[in-house]
Formats: sequence, structure tokens, C-alpha cells
Amino acid sequence: MVRLTKIFRQAQQSGIVVNAHRINAGSMPALDGFGDFFWFGCEDTEQTAGLVTDIVARRIPARFGLDPRRDVQVLCPVHRGPAGAGNLNLLLQDALTPFRDGAPERRYGGSCGTTTTRAPPACSTAPWAWLPGCPWRSTP
Repeated sequence: MVRLTKIFRQAQQSGIVVNAHRINAGSMPALDGFGDFFWFGCEDTEQTAGLVTDIVARRIPARFGLDPRRDVQVLCPVHRGPAGAGNLNLLLQDALTPFRDGAPERRYGGSCGTTTTRAPPACSTAPWAWLPGCPWRSTP
């Protein structure tokens, strides 16, 4: 196995890259001084799931003008639990492609999504949440 530990060129200024290396080394991320890294503290996994859903469905699109179904990807280290990928996918599908009476649906991993949209990707948190590219650091 090979592990890359040196940060090259422009990535040296990225809080995402710097903090990914810090986390891999067992250190806490640096929370200040980066324009592309934002920390969201949550004590409760259900609160975390709601926060991630709000960030992906509302805050990122409003701040950056992105389409949350096409332009936002959320990574998740676990599948089970309130903040796991399985539940987050259901919450994001409800927020991004809500049920429309009479609209055809297609199954995505045990849940439904309309045929006109693609299923949201898996998601990330675990009792804390950090998402690159979001301007909100405070706990809700």
C-alpha cells in the first residue's frame, strides 16, 4: 500500500486538503484560516442528519448557485444510523425530489425517486459534520 503524505502546489492553500491530511494523521482539523473548509458541530446524530440535509438542499444552492442534485456530493463513513448514508439518502431524496402525486417513480436502493431525477449520492457526518464549500460554521 502507498500513502501520499506530501501536499503539492495549490493544494497547500486548501483547507480541505490540509485538514484531510490532519485527520488521516489523527489530528483535529484546523478550523480557521481557510476559505474552503467549514465546520459544523453537532452532538446528536439526528440533528446532524437534519443539518446535512439543510446544507445540501438549501444552503449550498443559495450561497453558490449550484444544483444540489447535480453539483453537490456528500461522502459518508457509515451506512447505518440516523446520520448514515441509508437514512441521509432518504432524507435528501425527500428534500430534493419530493413525492408528486401521479408522477412515475423508480426504485433506488430500497427507496423511491422520480424518473426525471437521479438519486442523491451517499452522505457524510458522524457526530460532527464538515462540508467543504459551505460558508456556515456555527451549530444550528
